[in-house]
Amino acid sequence: MSYYKYLTELYEIFAENIRTSNVMFNASNPVMVSIETLSILVSECLVEDIKYVIKFKKLDYPKRYVDALIRNMCEQTIEYIYVMRNQHLLDEYFGKNLPEDCEEIGAGPEVFEFFRQTGGARFNSVTRISVRKMAMSIEEVDTTDEKISLYTIFANKAELEHNSYFNHIFDIIDEIEDFKSQDLDDIFVAHIINAFLEVYNSVDCG
Repeated sequence: MSYYKYLTELYEIFAENIRTSNVMFNASNPVMVSIETLSILVSECLVEDIKYVIKFKKLDYPKRYVDALIRNMCEQTIEYIYVMRNQHLLDEYFGKNLPEDCEEIGAGPEVFEFFRQTGGARFNSVTRISVRKMAMSIEEVDTTDEKISLYTIFANKAELEHNSYFNHIFDIIDEIEDFKSQDLDDIFVAHIINAFLEVYNSVDCG
């Protein structure tokens, strides 16, 4: 099965799962800060990311675009599972520690500090827990013969991003020599989605 066909089928199955899920149509819990809202938010973003992974691969975009998407999907899935297992962090996830009035932020350095907080200080008043520590907490650090860990995928894609312009030379070599290495992205995406759905499907809508 081709990469594009595989991801297209995966996207369609996943999107259908989201459309028919009781979580999506739950009307009994309208509270914004909830595991239902978190699950909807993350699932919608993952579906969109898969769509663009498919598009970028089909249109033969540079590999760094797909690397960046998969890295982010993996990080957000790790964070989702971590918060779902530590639900006392829901308030922080949804911005409890952020300024209530954006007009009070000001300009210049204050603006940059605000955006640093949206990614760095949401979970407490000091700093956000590292991706590795979150992965350790949910037992997704070590890769074995039976299972690729989410953190392994994250770290792999992060390293590729760190060297993305240098790695472009391998794309050039591929074009010249028609040499294609084994593409693990389909396995990575499938593992990310499966890890997410395992937790997502456990949500009790009451």
